[in-house]
Amino acid sequence: MRKRGQRLFLFSGDSHFFSLKKNGCPLFPLFLLIFVSSAAYAADIQWTGKDNTSSWDDYLNWFPETVPTTGDNVIIDTAGADVVLGQTYNVKSLRVGEHNTASLTIENFTYGTITPENLTDNAIYIGKNGTLNLSGPAGVTTVKGTLAISNVVGVAEPSFMLKVE
Repeated sequence: MRKRGQRLFLFSGDSHFFSLKKNGCPLFPLFLLIFVSSAAYAADIQWTGKDNTSSWDDYLNWFPETVPTTGDNVIIDTAGADVVLGQTYNVKSLRVGEHNTASLTIENFTYGTITPENLTDNAIYIGKNGTLNLSGPAGVTTVKGTLAISNVVGVAEPSFMLKVE
């Protein structure tokens, strides 16, 4: 039972820091689970293509088996990968072709935002073996960080926009 004036935990900024006062707390494992889970929310999601489709929206093509969402770092670096993104998306960062030949095609009328944790971080990194194709009559990808390209040509149709903020 908690005594009067006893603090169970104290938050300090965004660091998920807390301290238990007195002789501990029977709920400590629960607090630890909550804080570890919230800190581990962002994940590296890697393209595997194991479902033998090129669809970004097929969770079986990713490791772990989930479609990338806001807060995820997307890595498309599997040799020969040819990924097609055709629906609205939001991710934390995107890396294509850093070590292996890989490409990503963002199709018509697809809108998305790539927002890294810090605006000085790479939002999109197209490696020397990577290709980013912006295809179709319309669409906007908003990049809220750095766009880094290494020896790569990006192909875009006239009405498709890559907006770097």
